[in-house]
Amino acid sequence: MKHLIHARKEAVKSHHERAKVGAVIVKGGAIIGKGFNSPKYIGKGEYGYTSTHAELSALLHTNKPKGGVCYVFRMLKNSLPAMAKPCMKCQTLLRHAGIKKAYYTTSIPPFFGVIKL
Repeated sequence: MKHLIHARKEAVKSHHERAKVGAVIVKGGAIIGKGFNSPKYIGKGEYGYTSTHAELSALLHTNKPKGGVCYVFRMLKNSLPAMAKPCMKCQTLLRHAGIKKAYYTTSIPPFFGVIKL
């Protein structure tokens, strides 16, 4: 789960006050994309203004993610991990990009979960 540590490093970069989330996309053992959530509004969505999710940010910063794996880390103010399961929209984006699995942090042992996309 060393890649969750890299996702945590991305989460630290977030300026979001409520939820700091980082994501990395890994293919062949190498990080090919990374990103963090942003409170900066990117447009008006179905439910009002929306911000950039970490998974989308990582996808936007990668080339050829097909066959890759996404790792998502959400941290609380005390730096402990929290539930970071990708939302349904992010799961759909990852699936369409060809990502096969997403590992994410949880707040209970073993502190991570996985979903097949």
